[in-house]
Amino acid sequence: AFEFGGSSWTAANSASDSKSFITGFGIQTAGVTCGGDTGSNSDTTEEYDGTNWTSSGTLNTARANFASAGTLTAGIAYGGTNPPPASSASETYNGSTWTTGPSLNRAVFANGGTGATNSAALGMGGYSSPGAPNQVTSTELYDGTSWVTQPNMSTARGYNTLSFGTSTSAVTVGDFPGSNSVEIFTGE
Repeated sequence: AFEFGGSSWTAANSASDSKSFITGFGIQTAGVTCGGDTGSNSDTTEEYDGTNWTSSGTLNTARANFASAGTLTAGIAYGGTNPPPASSASETYNGSTWTTGPSLNRAVFANGGTGATNSAALGMGGYSSPGAPNQVTSTELYDGTSWVTQPNMSTARGYNTLSFGTSTSAVTVGDFPGSNSVEIFTGE
């Protein structure tokens, strides 16, 4: 693991598992990583306190290639592979346990996601099933109760290189196999 101090990167303690297609949420001193691929989909969760990693509750659905949003005590994970095809499952995290939440309207994996808490998350793009060319333009908002369809993105994209912001003001950048396109979501 590495920490960014505003001008440079510093090596930090490593998480206990080596995984690909992992996701996370939170801040540098209260972060969470979950799921991922270790040769098969993982259900593990680890919390980072700025120094050490600690194992925590397991996901209800082992998954990789999924989106997440929120904070250490109010996180959410959604979509992904379980294993392929794409999943519509979502679940919320309270700092120690995962609770199954309502399903996305569209099953996706390699989707982008952002949001401040598990009651205000945004999911965008992804693949509707393994293989190309099936990237989607769909956008969904989680309001703490259900996933609500939002205006579609202009460009279908999966493996969104970067998604950040809040559920009402978000940016998503890039896709696979490679693009520098940017889209902004304003919540309208």
